Amino acid sequence: MFGDVSKAEKIYIACGYTDMRKSIVGLAALVQQNFQLNPFQNSLFRFCGQRCDRMMNYLEDGNCSISNNLAENSIRPFTIGRKNWLFSGSPKGAAASATVYSIIESAKSNGLNPYKYLHFIFSELPGVQFGQHPEFLEDYLPWSPEIQESCK
Repeated sequence: MFGDVSKAEKIYIACGYTDMRKSIVGLAALVQQNFQLNPFQNSLFRFCGQRCDRMMNYLEDGNCSISNNLAENSIRPFTIGRKNWLFSGSPKGAAASATVYSIIESAKSNGLNPYKYLHFIFSELPGVQFGQHPEFLEDYLPWSPEIQESCK
């Protein structure tokens, strides 16, 4: 889409209104007029529109990824399964399927073996008193150190 962005010598972030109907030529003119820069010389421009605060979150927190490819790829099987849920029989059946699928994808994204994780929580959870001690739930989440140890 953009070619090799690693060759860009500088990256500029432009906040504010940009009229996307002007296409690349219009954005290039905007760069030349507002920044007095040549938009075609080893520079990368990121236009973030009126929501500059979202871009600032990315810049302030190094844990934020500029791309949502990981999230998109992890929900791809979910969106394929969505068609299957049309045949779940009832809204409650579809909700149950979605819940189980969410648990499986959470296990995968935390590096767990989904089968081992499901086996563990289905064998351990029925005896836990969450009503009296809701904090116990933390011990069964996929990022818990104990779960990480036993379900890899």
